[in-house]
Amino acid sequence: MTDFCTVGRIHISTGNSKLGKLPNFSLPPIRTCPPGVPCGVPKQCYALNAWKMYANVRTCWTENFDAVTYAPQEAEQSLRAWLWEKQPEYFRLHVGGDFFDQGYFDMWVRICQAFPKTRFLVFTKAFELDMARAPENMWIYLSMWPGWREPSDEQLERFARAWMLDEKNPDPRIPEFAGACPGSCTNCKECWSTYVDKVFHKH
Repeated sequence: MTDFCTVGRIHISTGNSKLGKLPNFSLPPIRTCPPGVPCGVPKQCYALNAWKMYANVRTCWTENFDAVTYAPQEAEQSLRAWLWEKQPEYFRLHVGGDFFDQGYFDMWVRICQAFPKTRFLVFTKAFELDMARAPENMWIYLSMWPGWREPSDEQLERFARAWMLDEKNPDPRIPEFAGACPGSCTNCKECWSTYVDKVFHKH
C-alpha cells in the first residue's frame, strides 16, 4: 500500500513496502518511459503492479504527470514547498515512470540544486537526454537491461549503472565489482552513498 501527501496539484508518496519511509515522486509507467524500453510490458514492469492494484496510485501518478506537463511552474513550486518544509535527507524519483523530456529533467536539476542537503536518487533509461548539468546530490543510475541501447561515453564516465539480473538469461556485461541490492531500502541506503554499479534481481 502507498500513502500520499498532496501539495497543490502534485502527490508525494510517503513510502512503500520496499522503500520504507522514504518520500518519492512518480509518474505513470510506460507512458512516460522512452519508447521501446525492454521492461515496458506488463510482466516486466514492476511499477504496473502498483498501478493496477491501487486506484489511489493510478490517480496520483496520473495527476502528477498532468501537473508537470500542463502546469510545470506550479508543480515545481509545490515540490519546492514540500521539500522546504520536510527537508528530507533522502528522496527517490520515479518508482514509476521516467524523465519524459529535457524540460522535465531540467526541472529536477533546478530542484536538486535548490536543496543540496537532500540526496535525490533516480534510475533512468532516458539516455538521449543531456544530463551534464546534474548536480552532485542528484544520484543518477543508468538502468541497464539486455537489448537496451548503451549510454553515451560522457554518461558512462560520470554515472553508475543499475543492472537487471535475469538468472535464466544473465547479462554478460554485468561487471564483477557490481554490488547486489539486498531488496529493501529501509536499512541500506547504499545507492545514496556508494556510487558504484548495482545489480537488481528481476522482480
